[in-house]
Amino acid sequence: MALKRLFIENVSKHLPIMKFKILLLILVLISCQQNDKKKQIESETIENLSTQEILPKIEEPVKKGMFKVKLFHPETEIEYDTIVSKEFLKYDLFTFIEFNYTKFDSKFTDNNNEIELFKGTTKIVIKTSPFQKQGRELTFDSSQEFLEKIDGKEIYGTDGNIPSKQISDFIIVNNGKSVEINKSSYDDLFEPTLECYNQNDDLYCYTVEYLNDDGEIILTMQNSDGAGSYMVIFLFDKKFNLKDRIVGYQT
Repeated sequence: MALKRLFIENVSKHLPIMKFKILLLILVLISCQQNDKKKQIESETIENLSTQEILPKIEEPVKKGMFKVKLFHPETEIEYDTIVSKEFLKYDLFTFIEFNYTKFDSKFTDNNNEIELFKGTTKIVIKTSPFQKQGRELTFDSSQEFLEKIDGKEIYGTDGNIPSKQISDFIIVNNGKSVEINKSSYDDLFEPTLECYNQNDDLYCYTVEYLNDDGEIILTMQNSDGAGSYMVIFLFDKKFNLKDRIVGYQT
């Protein structure tokens, strides 16, 4: 503004009054156009980022049943932090990236077929094994080529193929006491992915465990044989009881 004022003062000394008024009018019009453009850009940005489900921001108090997460906005290709409900995760899982809570440490054993996720005196142990076809009921489509169900349940992770890998054990250990998770909670989830890899020198893991603000455990798994990629979220209470499971496909 100081430069603009100095410019006007210098010009006014050398131009006739009519020309000076015309120049001043032009400067005012240019300034108005710039302000209008700025307001338009701000309005379009807010419109793109605002959806009914994600209006609460991370700074606001987290109500019971709400989660701090990092999401990806497809239209603007922006990653941002917000607070969402369990219902949002169920129906808009494709925008989910990760939870904004403390992560558990992890280590692999048995040639990456077993992972331990641990924090303090608590850990989760997940083991995988080759798919055991014996004793399982496989249901195919009318062509007998596309696998639709196993043991009467729709399956995740194979895109119509017979699974090659399954979860064999799922255990929570707290202060040395083990709690085995019911197999019905994971016997339809195939091609589990336990590995981690370095992405731009930042370690990224497919299986992650979190401790939320209420002291409850959240476990996420991104599993796939390729085309059958899906995500599953296990929600446990403070006593390590499985409260809910969210499973769906990420696009």
